[in-house]
Amino acid sequence: MSALTQVTKKMKELKIRCSHGPNDTYITMYLPPTSRRHISLESIECEDPRFKEEINKHINNENFLETDIGKHLERKIKPMMIDNGWLYMGYHSGAFYGFDCIGKYKSCMRNIKKRPFWKDMPDIKITKIVICEPGTVGRKSEHPTYGGRDCVLVGDTCEYRNTLKPNTRLQVAPKEYRTTIWEGINAPAEFTIEYDEDGEPIFNKADFVEFLAQMMKTMIDNKVEERIGSIESATTVVPPSRVETVETLPVATEVIPLNDNEAIV
Repeated sequence: MSALTQVTKKMKELKIRCSHGPNDTYITMYLPPTSRRHISLESIECEDPRFKEEINKHINNENFLETDIGKHLERKIKPMMIDNGWLYMGYHSGAFYGFDCIGKYKSCMRNIKKRPFWKDMPDIKITKIVICEPGTVGRKSEHPTYGGRDCVLVGDTCEYRNTLKPNTRLQVAPKEYRTTIWEGINAPAEFTIEYDEDGEPIFNKADFVEFLAQMMKTMIDNKVEERIGSIESATTVVPPSRVETVETLPVATEVIPLNDNEAIV
């Protein structure tokens, strides 16, 4: 029989509940919908109307990230999410997503080493992060088992391990009350954590091609600055029909939660 142990410890205001089994080898961390942040394409406002026109032109394109505007937006939004300490989860069905989970992961890993049922398992780790359905895990939730907790840790041999389900749909207003057509479907809900050879978790894995491209861009920018001074002072003539960088896209520096699982820029 497995034991259900409730942990209400203040770790930077983080409230955790742990459910363990007799022979756990790994742990899943469950988080509330508020830990999933997003920026929908419809919410992005641009000073230059050509940017918005280009977004609307490709908004229903399944290969949005392969378009010029999609690549441009990702170059702006991905670093912003990473700088906020989030796990970038990419673009899905009309929105860019990130999980606010890295800080919680670090706190939980420190906590499991202190739990009597896990402290003698030096190799046990959190291997998956799951965003749960509304009304289950969450500080404001009234769920009889998981309510009032910021996260729940469940061992792989715990009898309660299949109780919590991933949630791939955001709660948005009914169509008759919405001013947008975006429905918040197919949202990412799970992330499997990989570890490097030193046992460190890998979040926001760097793409070598992307890294190389950025390095080459930096080298070119430096050469340009040597020749003509500050790049910002250079003037680029761009045909009206194209969307190259004629200005910095006014993406917000943070994503502000509207309610339990919505956000705006």
